[in-house]
Amino acid sequence: MSNKYLVVGSDPEVFLKDSSGNTVSAIGIIPGHKRDPFKTANGYVQPDNISAEFNSKPSLSKSEFINNHKLVLKDLEDIIKPLDLSLLEHPDARKAGCDPDMNAWTMIPNRKPVLVGGLRAAGGHLHISFDQADCEGKEGVDNRRAFILCCDLVLGIPSVILDEDKARKKLYGNAGSCRFKFKEYYDPYNGAEYRTLSNFWLKSEELMGSIFDSVERVYNNLSELTEVCNKEGDNIISIINTGNSELAKSFIKKYQGLYEGLVYA
Repeated sequence: MSNKYLVVGSDPEVFLKDSSGNTVSAIGIIPGHKRDPFKTANGYVQPDNISAEFNSKPSLSKSEFINNHKLVLKDLEDIIKPLDLSLLEHPDARKAGCDPDMNAWTMIPNRKPVLVGGLRAAGGHLHISFDQADCEGKEGVDNRRAFILCCDLVLGIPSVILDEDKARKKLYGNAGSCRFKFKEYYDPYNGAEYRTLSNFWLKSEELMGSIFDSVERVYNNLSELTEVCNKEGDNIISIINTGNSELAKSFIKKYQGLYEGLVYA
């Protein structure tokens, strides 16, 4: 196994609005494609469904994580031009998501959502590369799974309180949503993509920093946090999937030590 390391990147999605506050499609406005993103000075951008997606550079520290997101968001802002609302009718606007993801709790693929009416969702997915994922075979898979479950514990439960978008759960973001990444095949890194969060954490540098702090806490306390997940798994899943903020607050109070020092403690 390699020396100890933790690297965190992301591929959040954001919606575009015109001067009147109307949401418009990124299709035909934002360059690039899912399979061929457009390279900017500080990352990559592409349309994803009707949203604009960007890929931040991988970060080794909290300050780097915050700065990388500020820079690529500026790249995206520089691209945005006057918007045409008719682009909402582009046929690609009816596609939901890309490749399937899975549920780390059940190890079963999630169903691909069907978009109905005008409901859309913007994710704030995290790409996490860590040394425990370098283990071969079942151990490497088990370490990836444990990391995602602990992300539900440390990031997913607080997101129920911090994230104002409760409708997203109709499409995406249930507990354990993830993809495992294997560099020896076609992925650029060994680790996992945590897909439960929306993009709420882009609202402030404080939230961006807390996201990195939370992932680092999972990395540094994986064994201890895994014991809590084994004990409280059903409660963790229920809190995240129902979006019950009162239960989330009670859970955080019960395990206050796990969240101490984070923005939602």
